[in-house]
Amino acid sequence: MRRRPSPPAILDAAAALYRPRGADSFGHHVASNRAAQRLTGFSRDEIVAMSVIDLTQPPSAEDGRQLWAEFMTEGEQRGAYDLRRKGAPAIGVRYWAFANVAPGVHVSLLMANTET
Repeated sequence: MRRRPSPPAILDAAAALYRPRGADSFGHHVASNRAAQRLTGFSRDEIVAMSVIDLTQPPSAEDGRQLWAEFMTEGEQRGAYDLRRKGAPAIGVRYWAFANVAPGVHVSLLMANTET
């Protein structure tokens, strides 16, 4: 049986183009890389202590809860939303999310709307 890469290895591999973060099935972050930390201004420990909804800029949090539920049902999702940042205005991001890249671990790839 082929061994899957660990969630941190998957995040590091995607870091060249995107700001990845990993979450469990309850929407709590389990991993983050330096690119995601630079984008948000939060440290790895701060991100891991937050949920996906915690990083969703209000008033989009309710929409974020609905999107998370749809993501868990569908298994993948893409779109755009406003990401909360520490000590800075929210930033618009595009995202691509993939469920169960490892059992119970889901990855979102983020790109600021200003990037090409």
